Order: sequence, then C-alpha cells, then structure tokens
Amino acid sequence: MYSRSQEYQLQESYRKVHEIGSIKGSVKWIFDTWGRNIFVDGQKDLVREIENGCAQFKLEEFRNDFNATVAKLLKFLKVPEQNLKTVSRKLQQFDLNNANLLNRNQNVHATFNKLSKQVKHEIRNAVIEDYEISNFLKAQGKQLGYSYSN
Repeated sequence: MYSRSQEYQLQESYRKVHEIGSIKGSVKWIFDTWGRNIFVDGQKDLVREIENGCAQFKLEEFRNDFNATVAKLLKFLKVPEQNLKTVSRKLQQFDLNNANLLNRNQNVHATFNKLSKQVKHEIRNAVIEDYEISNFLKAQGKQLGYSYSN
C-alpha cells in the first residue's frame, strides 16, 4: 500500500530526522505525525483479508527462507508443478540475502538493508523504549498472528 503521498511522507521524515538530530526523537515524530495512521489504516485491510481467508506471507519469512516462502506462495497461487522451477529461478533476483551490497544499495525498495547495524539497533531500541509505540505495534502484531515474549 505504497503511494506517492507515502513517498512524500518518507522524504519529509528523512529531512525531519536530520533536523531533530536523534533517532529516538525522530521515531517518535514519525509515529505521531503519520506512522500511527498508516499502521491503523493498513491494519484494517490486513485483518479483513486474513478474516476472508487470504494467505499470509510475512516479510521475515522471505528474509529467513526465501526459497521455501516462494515455494509456498507459488503453491498457494496454484502455479503448475512443471513451471515451479522456472518461476522460482526467475524470482531469485528478488532475494536480497543473495544480492551483493552494490545491488542492494541500488534497489530503491531495500531501504532497511541500507542502514548500518548501529542505526537499526538504535531504531529498534527507540521503538522498544517508547511505551506507546511498543504497545501499539505489539497489539497490531498479535492481531496478525505474531507472538511476543515479555
């Protein structure tokens, strides 16, 4: 559910991040300004589709085992058995785990992989340490079948 308005929001957020100067403050600003609304709107659609019997494919499944997840997706789509290998081979280009760093950095859709481990760690901590954001995201995750340890 990516749109031009979301693209503008992301660009504005990057600008604001530099203005605020801290990851914690930036995460809070993004969540309060437009993040919460995107999560709420998107969640309604996801929950409705799951309730209507749609298959659920989580992004981390693609990251953790791209080939198995693609196979599951192709079977769900009822791709004929004789075409599975050909289609799977063609989809390998989208496996970011196998992409070299240059190709990954050139991929406009692979934004999170472009962040340093330190920045990812700081973002994760900012979300976890913010009670409102953390509880909001956990509640949404539980609706989608994720489980969390305390």
